[in-house]
Amino acid sequence: MPLPLYKTLEIHEPKKAAIWAKLANAGIGKQPVVVDIRPARELEHEALVFVDLFMDQTSVRDFPYPLYIITNISQHPSLDLFPSPNDLPIFYRRKNRPLNMKENTLMAKVSLKQNSLDNVNIEEVRSTLGAYAKKHKMLHKKQTYLNFLNNVLHELEGK
Repeated sequence: MPLPLYKTLEIHEPKKAAIWAKLANAGIGKQPVVVDIRPARELEHEALVFVDLFMDQTSVRDFPYPLYIITNISQHPSLDLFPSPNDLPIFYRRKNRPLNMKENTLMAKVSLKQNSLDNVNIEEVRSTLGAYAKKHKMLHKKQTYLNFLNNVLHELEGK
């Protein structure tokens, strides 16, 4: 199993068959995939529609590794859009190098667990992950507000 590094696909013309063939062979869910539709220029919206249709109509799952889209379009209800490759999460942006012995052992364990994830019912997991994520978002929001109040308090005490 390769390291989970970004695999980049470029879409130059928004033809449904070409986009679907590239996405079908991309290994979505097996590694993080980045689809760059900026080369399609004024036809970016059409390309985005075909990518969304592919994700809706096929049995491809973007779990555990997500699908990212690089585009000039600002938002989409179900896809993760980014304006440039520098805005992508840095977790998967590493240099590919040979693994040492300890890393090979850990990678074998990860690949075994990833293979067992293929047998999981995604709908059950999605609801659990959604509830878990909602709690973390609320905690983050409250902590951000608490930090803001602490900053205001420190500024008031300093004056």
